[in-house]
Amino acid sequence: MSDQSNAKVVHERLLVALDAMRKAESQAVTLFADVMKGKFYRGLGFASIHLYAEEALGFSRSKTYEFIRLAEALAESKSRRELEKEVVKSRARRDCAKDEIQTEMLAPEHETPVAPPVQSLTLRLSPLAKARLEAMLEKLMKKQHCSREQVLLMALESLLAESTRVDSGASPYQVVVQECP
Repeated sequence: MSDQSNAKVVHERLLVALDAMRKAESQAVTLFADVMKGKFYRGLGFASIHLYAEEALGFSRSKTYEFIRLAEALAESKSRRELEKEVVKSRARRDCAKDEIQTEMLAPEHETPVAPPVQSLTLRLSPLAKARLEAMLEKLMKKQHCSREQVLLMALESLLAESTRVDSGASPYQVVVQECP
């Protein structure tokens, strides 16, 4: 068998595999939309669709947002063809972002910016309070179109601004910052 005929066979197999992958991803988005719409993640013990996707499905944060966006688009009565186009566009954006990251990683060392160390925030909440917080965060993230961290920072800024407006001068909230050694 010649190299050209081998190439054609492999190419045809690749096309079949890619078609199967597109159909499987479309079906996965449809099922994810069902989980989201029916809030089935709560029955599985998760306070939000984000926690369910990241912890139960092993999705990254970006994959979670991608599936949520696609599921919402599906809920807006898009046809199967339109949904498949959205999946393809989303995959292309993700691949483009990966290429940009790889290009940045290959840049010379003196041009690579050094990120500041990541800080952590710990909240101690009852299970009910945690579920309420997760639900509020999910709503605000959707409404504001921003990350979880940005929503939390906005909420803290709002709390501090509100506490300075209290007539008695005493804040109704207490924010404690502890530095872990």
